[in-house]
Amino acid sequence: DEWIPTDGVNWVDHLVQEGNDYYLFGRYNSQHRIFTTADGGASWTPLSSTPILDAHAALRVDGMFYMSRPPAFGIERSPDGVVWEQVLADTVFTCMAHDGERVYAGATTGQVLVTQDQGLTWTELEPVNEADPWVNSLSVCNGLLTMSTKVALYRYVPGTGWESINEGLESLQVLSQLCDGPGIVVGTDFGGVFRQDFFETVPEEDRTIGFQCFPNPSTGLLNLRATGIQGQMDMHVLDAVGQVVCKLPLKSGQ
Repeated sequence: DEWIPTDGVNWVDHLVQEGNDYYLFGRYNSQHRIFTTADGGASWTPLSSTPILDAHAALRVDGMFYMSRPPAFGIERSPDGVVWEQVLADTVFTCMAHDGERVYAGATTGQVLVTQDQGLTWTELEPVNEADPWVNSLSVCNGLLTMSTKVALYRYVPGTGWESINEGLESLQVLSQLCDGPGIVVGTDFGGVFRQDFFETVPEEDRTIGFQCFPNPSTGLLNLRATGIQGQMDMHVLDAVGQVVCKLPLKSGQ
């Protein structure tokens, strides 16, 4: 019903969450810090007395902070918000998103990179088909990775690349995204807020599909068997970074 001001911060760059813990990248009295709250956001206290620089983007995933800073300082990580280590260099990263322990980073060069080992190694996804791409935002909603550039909104199709989902958003830039149940909400420049459903709500009793994978542990040959499929469906086998390595049509009992 109403917005209540909080204590301890007078400039907010980013709010990040991990489980029930909330962190704020911002500043108080001209000093940039990471702040934490113990009362649901009513008041904020610095995580440490060590200042940090302002951040383009920030995340907290699997006990690790990630931050990108101007100018081209790449991405840094820190377990405690005090000691930082650079894990990507020489690029301006504008946004980050995560799906479980998998972390994605988007850059002004149009690159989208992904890591699943806390930033030790990064893999670049297929490039978007634009002349001069610039990533505005990234989001993961129900396992679907979406990206907005200065030109369009896209979803990522493993093994294929970026597919435009920009219908109705022509001539607008999507600047932010939010996962909202079966749909995605986007905020645009001068065009307002839009929402579209991308995911079907399937009754629980209709979801049962049996799937067996054996032997376990594998001896090098893996057997897959599906039951409960109505008609035929396609199975995509992905590697650890989301690249399709095998596609198979499946029928019940195969």
